[in-house]
Amino acid sequence: MNRIRHFSTLVTRSPSHFLDIVHSEGPKIFVSGFKNPYLNISMEDFIFQNMPVSDSDASSKTNNNRLLLYVNSPCVVMGRNQNPWRECNVPLIKSLHIPLVRRRSGGGTVVHDSGNVNFSVMTRREDFTRQKHAQMIAEAVNELPAKIEKRITGTDEVEEVSGPQVKLKLNERYDIVEAHENRKVSGSAYKIQRQKAYHHGTMLLSSELKILSSLLSRDVEKMGTIEGRGVESVKSPVSNVGLDKDIFITTVINSFIREYGIQTPEVVVIQQEHLPKEIVQSSRQIAEYDWVFGQTPDFTHTLKISGDFNGLSEVELKFTVSKGLLKGIELESEADLKEIDPGLAFLNTVVQNPEQKVRYTSAQILEFVNNFYIRNGIQKALDGGSP
Repeated sequence: MNRIRHFSTLVTRSPSHFLDIVHSEGPKIFVSGFKNPYLNISMEDFIFQNMPVSDSDASSKTNNNRLLLYVNSPCVVMGRNQNPWRECNVPLIKSLHIPLVRRRSGGGTVVHDSGNVNFSVMTRREDFTRQKHAQMIAEAVNELPAKIEKRITGTDEVEEVSGPQVKLKLNERYDIVEAHENRKVSGSAYKIQRQKAYHHGTMLLSSELKILSSLLSRDVEKMGTIEGRGVESVKSPVSNVGLDKDIFITTVINSFIREYGIQTPEVVVIQQEHLPKEIVQSSRQIAEYDWVFGQTPDFTHTLKISGDFNGLSEVELKFTVSKGLLKGIELESEADLKEIDPGLAFLNTVVQNPEQKVRYTSAQILEFVNNFYIRNGIQKALDGGSP
């Protein structure tokens, strides 16, 4: 039985103290002390943008690598160039009041909850490879024994907890998966910028997989067909590692220390009240409609709606959307849009004017729609009626 190692910790004292640590030379290990997804994602980007980069001359290299670990409250996080209406069940997300977050890096859509830990490793660009840190983490987890002693928070007592329930490996896309069944336990995304890069990912430890699946599944018959540009997620069967959250965090810290030969490791615990205003402002920006939905690449959304439409039992409507704004409506049948719904026909003329901005939400669209069946179909397909 192994006893989990603990490190000296430094708790941030003020925004200026946090900034001093972020800008200082040498390797840094950060653990977030809060679960707000907008703040954590903004903080991650801030640390990356402000980490010092050592001279490219090999004789003067300084290890300024960063490791950040955080746990978010339940949320759905998509890549920068993705379409939320295609990637996830927006009506369900809205009905559960779960934040939908667009990060600043690429990659696919994932669900975060308290059973999932997020990691981010930031390095010099020349030290970056897609598989390096995924392999580092997979090997570290595989080395854990079946039973581990863990210190109970706030005491000197220890408890025995189980080690990982599965062995891990990397697949051909460098995702961390179960070694035997190839079920995905960790998704990754990357960002390369000038002289530095980062690899961040999730690790499913004890997540609610049924809820995860529901949030990322959409019924095409009810929610329609999306066509357009944008990165599509690669759907994969998933599984939990079955490992204690604190054990995983400490294991990743250990592997980072070992990988980069850090002699005097210190973990910086970041308190929410000590975040600088730049991070707070960024967190507000990425929570706004213009970022979450307005950054969506242009697309069309086709809905087939059954009901009573002046003798027709079904209509097919195609909505054209750009930057989260409705730009046009087409009726895919021989009937006239005015005959089916005069209000919807009027809306189509309104959105032809570039000065008129109608968000692609049921709250704004339904202000114009008269037909009960069309109202119901749009509401179910877009967002369940939430603004």
